Amino acid sequence: HGSIHPAMALRKIWVIQDGDTLSTRYSTNTFSIEVKPGPYVVWIDAVAPYRDIQYDNNSLGVGKDIELGNIELVQ
Repeated sequence: HGSIHPAMALRKIWVIQDGDTLSTRYSTNTFSIEVKPGPYVVWIDAVAPYRDIQYDNNSLGVGKDIELGNIELVQ
């Protein structure tokens, strides 16, 4: 989970894990998604002129949370 700033620049948030691609819902600028344990990639799709952000090499253990914190989209 985490939050995106500015919220108006956020198009969609994707989680890619073991060949599966999931999009997540978000409320205003915060998001949260449940995934099975293992490695995954988070891709934040931004509205131009803001740039997309990709977080690689995330690994989630059983019963664990990962906090991505405040994510600032830049132009």
